[in-house]
Amino acid sequence: MIDHILSRFSISTKVMAFVLPFVLSITAVGLMGLYASGLLQQRMEISNGTMRSLNGFRTVNAAMTHFLAETSDETRTAVVSQLDAQQATLKDNTAEIGADGMGRNFLDEAIAGTGTINQKIDALWQLHQSEVQTAAAIQDHLKGLMAQQIRVGDEAQKLQRAVVSGEGDAKAALREAERLAAAGTQLTEFTRGYFAAGLPEAQIPYLQKQLPELVKTQRKIANALPAKLKPMGKEFQAAIGELKTQIATGDTSLDAGRALGSIVARFRGFAATLEQGAKEKYALSVEKFAAVETGAVQADDVQAGSRMLVADVYDLRLVAANFLTVKDDKAREPLLRQIKLVGDNLTVLGGSIADKAFYDSLTAAIQPLLASLATDSEALVKTSSARAESFADASRENAGLGWSEDVQVLWQHHRLT
Repeated sequence: MIDHILSRFSISTKVMAFVLPFVLSITAVGLMGLYASGLLQQRMEISNGTMRSLNGFRTVNAAMTHFLAETSDETRTAVVSQLDAQQATLKDNTAEIGADGMGRNFLDEAIAGTGTINQKIDALWQLHQSEVQTAAAIQDHLKGLMAQQIRVGDEAQKLQRAVVSGEGDAKAALREAERLAAAGTQLTEFTRGYFAAGLPEAQIPYLQKQLPELVKTQRKIANALPAKLKPMGKEFQAAIGELKTQIATGDTSLDAGRALGSIVARFRGFAATLEQGAKEKYALSVEKFAAVETGAVQADDVQAGSRMLVADVYDLRLVAANFLTVKDDKAREPLLRQIKLVGDNLTVLGGSIADKAFYDSLTAAIQPLLASLATDSEALVKTSSARAESFADASRENAGLGWSEDVQVLWQHHRLT
């Protein structure tokens, strides 16, 4: 029946009837292969993008961990750069899979999460900078306290030097009093010996023998005399010159004897003046020794107070160093106790320092530093706590972003592809 039907058509028609369906089937197979190839290429590109994203998460995780462990401008730049690169990779992936592609919602969430982490990095960096600035301020306060500690030490040394100097002045006044008293005694004996000699023939040799001693005495008392008695020194020197002149004449007459006697009699007045000067110098030495004793007590008190302040500030630096390492309330408690101790001992020191102007300036310098230490340490604890919370939050966000269930789905999609 088929042959009968086909016999009605020409050979060319019969060929076309059999060949055309075959050609059409081959064309269909080719088109299906081309479509499958394009689809496979797209899947491969998506798969490669997924792999880049997963590797990017690992890189971001490492950079993030480094930044959180060692916060610095360098590590911050590195993690921000990695986050920007990862976000660009994720956006390329979304463009490749299209609006309705499988895993598009997961990639959108990953992009948003990456932006959130970037914001957290900025917040962490600001907290870090605030923490560094506050810690630097605390170090500056400690340096300020060290400077004031040196001031107190210098004041104690100045008082000690004043005591030594005052003691030297007191001893000098005592030595001058002794020189004046000895000179007065010598002049009294000199005049007594002259008049006891009787006649000029005996008096002139006596004077010749005593003149060198009188010259020595004049030199000894020149600087020892009190200021108001200084003119007597010049009169003493003039009287010695008159004696030399009269003796040089060799005149042993009664008139010459009377002239010598009137000159020698003036030395009695000099002796009385020297005794008065000795009394004044003795009184001055006693006054100076009393002041030295008072100053020595004050110097010892200030010295003890300065040593205590030095030790307090040293302990404060040790406690502050530990606090700056830990930065929590527990480590701040000993810091506050040491701050109070420094303030209390500063008050005690005020009772020993006679120079109230110095003490007022010292207090005006130290008290604000102690107050700033207390305030800044509190701020540092809060900043450090906030940074620790933000640190933990960023770590969780980073871990969740890198290996969340959504990203696991992307990984499974990659494997299936």
